[in-house]
Amino acid sequence: MKSDNQIDPGNKTESVVACIKGDNKFKVLKEVIEHSNFFNDIEECFKKSGKDKDKFKIVIKPNFMVFLTKKDPSNYTDPQMVDFLVEKLLENGFSDIYMVESQNVLGKWYENRDVATVASACGYNNKNYKLVDLTLDAVPHKFDGVLGNHFVGKTWKDADYRISFAKNKCHGANKYTLVAKNIFGVTTCENKYYEYHKLKEWDTATVDMIKAFPVHFGFIDAFYSADGAFGFRGDDKPKYTRTILGGKDMLAIDWVGAEKMGLDPMESVLMDKLVKEFGKPGFKLYGTDELYEDWDNIPPLFDKFDDAIEESYCVHSFLTHLIMFEPEPIFKEKNAGFFRYTRKILGLDPAYQNWFTNLIKKAGRLFGLQ
Repeated sequence: MKSDNQIDPGNKTESVVACIKGDNKFKVLKEVIEHSNFFNDIEECFKKSGKDKDKFKIVIKPNFMVFLTKKDPSNYTDPQMVDFLVEKLLENGFSDIYMVESQNVLGKWYENRDVATVASACGYNNKNYKLVDLTLDAVPHKFDGVLGNHFVGKTWKDADYRISFAKNKCHGANKYTLVAKNIFGVTTCENKYYEYHKLKEWDTATVDMIKAFPVHFGFIDAFYSADGAFGFRGDDKPKYTRTILGGKDMLAIDWVGAEKMGLDPMESVLMDKLVKEFGKPGFKLYGTDELYEDWDNIPPLFDKFDDAIEESYCVHSFLTHLIMFEPEPIFKEKNAGFFRYTRKILGLDPAYQNWFTNLIKKAGRLFGLQ
């Protein structure tokens, strides 16, 4: 598995994607850090900064704001993995470390959805980094493109080194959500459905954010993964894929991650825009290129359906709310009686994803789409 593009000869270090599988997540992550040349890259950036190590600002963007329950480990970046990375940074003299996320539309549906509360509930409690809610940290910024005069989290803006630590999931609108799609979560508005799906195109907004504030390195937590039509919000039967990926080129990492799902990476609307902007990635692969076993991607035309209904904020929001999992008690559902009654009428339960996905697959085969 390798892009047919050549590495830019001006690069001092060839781009490597490390993709390693194993039973011990800490051992696997340690190997990924080593073979992806992570510390070579961060040391090079540090030297160029002219700063002292304790003033070199490292910002990590995991994916945990879709977290609702610990029963499903597939929909949020494992905080123990992030803690391990932070520990390695500290061992190498880097101590100015920040963990960032922003609020999202789940705050309209559930109580206590600020970043600090969600982070604590799913295990982001390490005292060796500073947790920042980008929605509360927002400052004005003039972007090129669709974002225009908008906002960005000051901590993300001022970072010397940005890391996207994504979760391995399918996504209804983008086929897959990995390192690049994780940066959509840097956008500061809480009601992302309305601001970036209804009023603006989410993929173009993500490209604008990446262009303005580049990501220096990426990791994918694919130890447990969420496949199927609704993998973006979790999985009632998570896949134990036992894999972690890492590399300095987010397009290259996502390229490998998509191919491991059995997808053409260019099927993603976001990848298509990023390749047009930055070119097709060139890289070397270290590790395994085997496909994930028993993996279900989103059904045929599901992304087109999602793109169509997102134009109606109310419909898109309502349908997505219906298929969310039962949350931890701290995240009490607003208007719970109405949604519980509606789910009961429609027969929606944790098995919903499976029968709905299979129904669409059968329809796809019937009409020759699959």
